[in-house]
Amino acid sequence: MFKMRFGGVIALFSGAVFVAAGVLAGLAPADAQRVLRKARPNFDFLSPPSPDANRIYRVNIYNGEMAVCWYDKVDGADTTRCLPGGQGAGPQERGLYTLVATNMKNEKGVFRVNLVSGTVSVCWVKGDQLICTPSAN
Repeated sequence: MFKMRFGGVIALFSGAVFVAAGVLAGLAPADAQRVLRKARPNFDFLSPPSPDANRIYRVNIYNGEMAVCWYDKVDGADTTRCLPGGQGAGPQERGLYTLVATNMKNEKGVFRVNLVSGTVSVCWVKGDQLICTPSAN
C-alpha cells in the first residue's frame, strides 16, 4: 500500500494503481513496476498552515522519527537548515505515520499520527529544539 496526499486528504493505494498510472503516462508495465519499487517513500513532509512559518516538517513513515527544516541566510548565502528530533521526536513504535496540520491559520506545529495504532502527538519547534508530546489515543 502507498499513501498519497490530495489537498489534505490521505489516500492509500495498492501498487497496481501506480503501475496503471505509469502505463497511462507512457511507461511500459515492466518499467512502471521498476519505478514503483524504487519510489517507495520513507518520509512524509508537511508545512504548517501559518503563512509566516518558514519550515517544513518531516516524519519517517515507518517509525515516526521527526525532523524540521527551514530556509535561512547565513553570511549572506541562502541555505537550508535542519533540526533533528529532540524530546519525544525520536523513533516511536513501528507503524505507519503521517503528518496532519490544523486549520488554524497561525499554527506552526503539526500532528504526528500513527495510522496503525491511532495514536496522535503534537510536534513543534521550541527554541532550538523540535519537540513532540507523548503519543495519546
